[in-house]
Amino acid sequence: MARQEQDREDLFAEATAYSIRGELISSDRNEPVFVGLKVSGLFSFYFGADPVYHFTETGQIRRAFVDGDLYRTQGQTLARLQRQRTEESSLLLRNDLTENELEIFCAKMLNSISRLSADIDQMKVGVSRTTISELEFQKCVKELCDKVLIQQKQLAPRIRGKR
Repeated sequence: MARQEQDREDLFAEATAYSIRGELISSDRNEPVFVGLKVSGLFSFYFGADPVYHFTETGQIRRAFVDGDLYRTQGQTLARLQRQRTEESSLLLRNDLTENELEIFCAKMLNSISRLSADIDQMKVGVSRTTISELEFQKCVKELCDKVLIQQKQLAPRIRGKR
């Protein structure tokens, strides 16, 4: 794990694992929203440098980066992984979210996705760059938003090998 964190200089150029990717600019936001879709169907939303949400192909949350903390699905809840640094090491301290904390986390996540979806519906977004046509990209992002918003079960199954 890196000792020093920094925002990516150009996520669009660096995130080549996403076969479809692009940046949306909304009149209501200060930073672009990066959206990426992998060939496998996994997809991600980067609302600036934070928050970042990673989803399964069906729209269930797998991982996230919110308010400086990492989150990973455990199937029934999310594990919050907080970095604790010393001069000699960097540790991840795990804390599973309570039911109330999980509810608040999911509400904020769904609000961000819902606002983006509404901005697309109301034609309040432009595409600054994309790997496909601007119209196709907006349609793709809208479909990804819908996958998340219609999910009955928000959490993906536990990531194998991670407890």
